[in-house]
Amino acid sequence: MKKTSKGAVLSTLVALTMIGSTVVAPASYSATKPAWPSQTAKLKGVTLTMWCAAASLAIPKSVISSFERATGAKIKVVTIPDPYESPVLAKIATGDKPDVAFWAPTVSGLTSINAKANLLPLNDAPWISSVDPALRDVFGLLGKTRYAALIGTPNLVGMFYNKEAFAKAGITTLPKNFTEMTAAGVKLKAAGITPFYDAAKDAWPTQFMVQSLLGDAAKSGWYQKLNSREAKFTDPTFINAVTTYKSLIDQGLYNSDIKSGTFAAQTTALLKGDVAMVNQGSFLGPALLAEAGNDAAILDAKIGYFGISPTSNLTLSLPGQTDAIVAFKTGNAKREAATKQFLAYWMGKGYAAFLDDRSYISLQPKVASPSTVPKLFIQVASGLKNSVGAIQSQALATPDIHVYLSNMINGTMTVQEVAQAMQTQFEQLAKAQGAKGF
Repeated sequence: MKKTSKGAVLSTLVALTMIGSTVVAPASYSATKPAWPSQTAKLKGVTLTMWCAAASLAIPKSVISSFERATGAKIKVVTIPDPYESPVLAKIATGDKPDVAFWAPTVSGLTSINAKANLLPLNDAPWISSVDPALRDVFGLLGKTRYAALIGTPNLVGMFYNKEAFAKAGITTLPKNFTEMTAAGVKLKAAGITPFYDAAKDAWPTQFMVQSLLGDAAKSGWYQKLNSREAKFTDPTFINAVTTYKSLIDQGLYNSDIKSGTFAAQTTALLKGDVAMVNQGSFLGPALLAEAGNDAAILDAKIGYFGISPTSNLTLSLPGQTDAIVAFKTGNAKREAATKQFLAYWMGKGYAAFLDDRSYISLQPKVASPSTVPKLFIQVASGLKNSVGAIQSQALATPDIHVYLSNMINGTMTVQEVAQAMQTQFEQLAKAQGAKGF
């Protein structure tokens, strides 16, 4: 729920398909914490290096400036080329480390960067107790050790809908499950409105309906079974989800130009009401706001949101590298202390101004979200409390689900072939990263 251009949104997605996580046991919170540096202690002569992706480059600008003014430190920002994760890991492998960097706050993200060896633990960070208890342990932990500081609400996935289209079709109650949503789709089609839009040309949007159809299974631990080889993508759980998605397309409930559909066209069609529903990540929100001329009142009047799964209004969580920051072990005690001070300032004295600059939703109950944040963004963010991790958040490795589903839409793969391709690639990726049992 961030102030983001369409270009930045699309750049972010390159990274999103490469990461994953599970929610783990909460870290302990001690009333007596080891001393952290004072947030505004003088740091004249200290220079810290921060790595950012193109999609995250603008995020820290204001807080960096205010920290530099308050402390006298200098922070050198280095842009790492996309797809970000790969170059970062390659640099670290050669011993090249920054002091602080954006990184996915997920189990697989923290595992891939070898958090235990490379990152400073943040369990005793002074801001942790200020974070909403329902949110603070959702991401950022590896085992019981915290390595990532969440700076904003992670990307969430659910159903964005056009309020005027629903009203035109006589739909006055939001669907509470997938069956009700499909029935609403049939009513919308009868009223001459395209129920759903997907974008097989861009490919990546096609994954979200299937992921929502897997929501209940994810909540029941299906991905953990997948990771331990007790389940496979070729099992009925995944095949049924893909089959259901394909049946919606075959029934004509999707846009007729689904093969050539794009994210940009999806955004426009939903805001205009030509399409009633779009299953997307929360990064659709900023794109819709830009499409509405950055007028939050227009956006809130036209667009609403609800989570969706086979049996409930479950939202999917899909955090990316723009959502969190990590601090590195560099072996330089002075810089490591300054890095911890920077993070404490960002999430402490500098947090309210940071939220205002970025129009982010606050993670800390005592710090108000900016009044400029659209109600839609707040509605989407509230889904985090009733959410479950998506494939990227829970699977050991993430196969190219969007590629295979786009191939299916274009008629070059069957449902069974999609499932087999997913399983084959999953095993290859898990083995390559040294996962146990593969």
